[in-house]
Amino acid sequence: MRRKLRAFGKGKGFQRLRKPSECFVQDKDEYKDEDKDKVEEKNARKLKIAVLGLGESLQLFDASQFDASIGVNDIWARVPADYVVCVDKPDRFEPERLAGVVAARCKAFYSQLGEWSFMPNFYPIELQPAYPTYICQLDPPALPKSHCSPFIAAAIACKLHNASEVHLFGVDLVNHPLLKAATCERIRIHFKNLRDAMALRGCVLKVHGGGLLRSL
Repeated sequence: MRRKLRAFGKGKGFQRLRKPSECFVQDKDEYKDEDKDKVEEKNARKLKIAVLGLGESLQLFDASQFDASIGVNDIWARVPADYVVCVDKPDRFEPERLAGVVAARCKAFYSQLGEWSFMPNFYPIELQPAYPTYICQLDPPALPKSHCSPFIAAAIACKLHNASEVHLFGVDLVNHPLLKAATCERIRIHFKNLRDAMALRGCVLKVHGGGLLRSL
């Protein structure tokens, strides 16, 4: 039985948490009209999902090759991703980038922060308190975290969307304006541990581009 993620905070932005299978359906009316068993069967199949960062290798992404895409932050300024992950507070973004985040009209907007509860299709998530320095765990209700949003997006693709393949585009970690070399190395280790945890679920992590993660 799937376990629901616990919602944080208070206020009407935190509604009943939908099942990931409900969240994946492309049209809400479609879910109402289809037989429930057929919907569950459709969403139980393994999916090929692209995780989209904002690095140079994003230009390699071809939406026609994937069942769905999960972007981060202001991805909608460049690509209309199916889902968006944002784990930074709104005030962390410059006005232009904030406008790109708010412009998203995705099927689910994932965040652990109640400040984003005004977003359409807001979906609250819980993050694990510790970083996956030695081992990454996908079984607890809370999601593993790292120092970058694409890591969480990859975990969501595997854990909530039942992906068989997760492809990283734009997750280069090269010349990043905010991440120092030591932090990028920790992210690489976290992704390595996530790759191993995903493999136990029959999910393959693939990296596109020539960034820091290319050796995974």
